Amino acid sequence: MADINSTPVEVVQAVDAAGLGQLIAAFPESSDATGPGVTASLMRASHKASNDDRNGVFVYQNGVIWQRRRKNKHSIDGWETERLDQFRWADIADFTQSSQRTVTTSGFTTTNHRFWFTLRDGRRFDISRDGQHSSKAACFSGLERFAATVDPLVTAAQIPLAEQALQRGEKVGCGILSVDVNGVYWGRNFLAWPDLEEMTFSNGSV
Repeated sequence: MADINSTPVEVVQAVDAAGLGQLIAAFPESSDATGPGVTASLMRASHKASNDDRNGVFVYQNGVIWQRRRKNKHSIDGWETERLDQFRWADIADFTQSSQRTVTTSGFTTTNHRFWFTLRDGRRFDISRDGQHSSKAACFSGLERFAATVDPLVTAAQIPLAEQALQRGEKVGCGILSVDVNGVYWGRNFLAWPDLEEMTFSNGSV
């Protein structure tokens, strides 16, 4: 399990080589439940069940390191790094978030979160909390905090790139919308900036 206090040596070396800057957060997060009680034990068990220990995601100021691990009984913690992937926030071509809330007939509520990072070189990284573990997806708890951590970092890196593209006369996409110096586009529709009186954002919709 990734721990902000015990970043693997391979990750530290990759970060230094790529110049990703300061470590902001590491996921999966460690469980806050301590003690011998039944409640604490159940919370630790639930926390472990919601995480895929084969993956660690390390969020840095300028990008992210994605560690995939495999078991190794000869290593100190029982794991070894199988693969490291890294990218900078400025390398992202598309970043999508999806949340699905489910309420059972007994009133039990679960919320599944998924994130897709598509890079300009065509690579794609999925992060989810829906139990679908695979070599292409990291599954861990604390995705609400992951989103809150990553959003401003991605935005800070992407806004200057979008402004440069607009200055070159290019269109810049955001979800189903795209904009340029002339106005807003969605599907086959177009609205010129002088004709736009108000634009409202609510729960991810425009």
